Amino acid sequence: IQERDSTFNCHAIFPSIEFDEFASGTHDGELVPGSDGKLKVVVGYSSDPGTLHVGLYLASSVDQLHSIVRCMTSYPHSCLRPRDIEHLAKIVRSCRLTIVNHVDDFPYKGMVFSTSILHLLIRNKKRWNYAGLLEMLRALLERDDSDFTTEGWSWSHMKMISGRARAFYEWSAIACGPPKRTLWLDSRLPRLYLLAISVHIPNWHQRARDKVAACVDNLTNLMEHEPYFQSNCQHLSACLVEDLIELQRMRLPCGLVEPGDIQASLQRLRHQLDIAQAQPTSQILLQA
Repeated sequence: IQERDSTFNCHAIFPSIEFDEFASGTHDGELVPGSDGKLKVVVGYSSDPGTLHVGLYLASSVDQLHSIVRCMTSYPHSCLRPRDIEHLAKIVRSCRLTIVNHVDDFPYKGMVFSTSILHLLIRNKKRWNYAGLLEMLRALLERDDSDFTTEGWSWSHMKMISGRARAFYEWSAIACGPPKRTLWLDSRLPRLYLLAISVHIPNWHQRARDKVAACVDNLTNLMEHEPYFQSNCQHLSACLVEDLIELQRMRLPCGLVEPGDIQASLQRLRHQLDIAQAQPTSQILLQA
């Protein structure tokens, strides 16, 4: 598969291809029996990322794209090889994937709910121990059409919340370091990716608006409505300052937000965060 300037060349020699996410699917190019009993390439729940990548370019309907995303985001990250990570990142980056912000989740009690790729990727906390997730999040951040204001179901909150709020929840949880969130790797890197999502402003946003003001408003709203932050205000305020400084240096893509905007936002937030470290959370929220 070759993709360049939105032009795709997919060279495949297959007897046929079938999309069935409830079937085990093709792995490493091995043909398997399809629903009609004939040997074919089946894009299923355990198909390797290379097969999912081919399926992306041969998909002929939006339903097939939804199926590919659900298979992709359910893939066990502990099994990912370097070439698998490369395939998954290319799937996320591809402009063929037109459903980044609105994906049909797995049916629940007969109902189908809309979510986003971000929600599906970060719903499993164990994935933070593997580099593959960070590569996929970077690919998502690099897209021009990513919109993390899109809502999806969160089992942690038991309600629909935005991808931005879900990312800030994960950032707060990892920064607090409870036993269930203890990582094998340095927690700084996943925290920076989550913070980049939290401050991200979509590229379709009005460019004339003050990006710094929007960034400060977003972070202030996230801090005020995240229980983890309210109950660990002093510690997380210090972590937030440190991570914003590092995010500015790292230059992760954040939509319209540029490194200079992060620096200016931090300057505006410093006074508020200093107050947060000095007073109980209830008093801060009362003042706000």
